[in-house]
Amino acid sequence: MIACFDADATSFFPTAHHAERLAGRDAIRAGFARVIERARARGLDHIDLPVSDVQAQSWGDAALVTCHLRDARLGRRSFVLRRNGDAWRILHLHASNENGTSR
Repeated sequence: MIACFDADATSFFPTAHHAERLAGRDAIRAGFARVIERARARGLDHIDLPVSDVQAQSWGDAALVTCHLRDARLGRRSFVLRRNGDAWRILHLHASNENGTSR
């Protein structure tokens, strides 16, 4: 999946995973590695991502894709993409999860 990110991509992970902006593909890879390590520490061998409500909008060589992750809580994901030739690369991923205080 990391190959889908632009080398200069940025990301906000949910605060439970990382409270700062991640800058660059290597930092995002490390962020995902921490998420996977936490899952393994809880005895999980995979992470289910129940994606729903996907919406894609595009403007020339730019696109925005948004979706919900619905499991025990509500998560939201927004991807900003840019087309470079025939390939689309993620420029930014914004991830948030419901914190349980509002709904």
